[in-house]
Amino acid sequence: MTYLDTLALLRTSVAEFNRWRAQAGTQGDVITLQSAVLTGADLTGANLSRIDLRGAKLQRCRLQGSDLSYSDLSEANLMEADLTGANLTGTNLADSNLSGARLVDVDLTNAKIERSDLRKTTMSPSVFTQCVALLKEAINLTD
Repeated sequence: MTYLDTLALLRTSVAEFNRWRAQAGTQGDVITLQSAVLTGADLTGANLSRIDLRGAKLQRCRLQGSDLSYSDLSEANLMEADLTGANLTGTNLADSNLSGARLVDVDLTNAKIERSDLRKTTMSPSVFTQCVALLKEAINLTD
């Protein structure tokens, strides 16, 4: 599927996009959607694992319960996005804009958040603890 076809399918129907990923056997493959413009899209429950979304425009997106594990979201704009319950395991969020985003009940295990803009981000206490640990690790601080 081409870049534009993949974007069109994702914008049109998350359920169809997830079905295509499952049927096409793309689960382990990296799909490239660099610089995609998905501003304000409802991507609730989307399987976005292992997708290259570097520099993507995802501001005000609804990403509740989405699987973004092992995706590259470096330099992405996620300003005011709702990531409640999202799986961000191993996700590269370095240099991303998460200002005003909602990070409640997300899994940041092994994620990279260096140089990300976290101003005015809403996060649950466990997520805050994960962010602190990741940032300490990034700058090699110990307790």
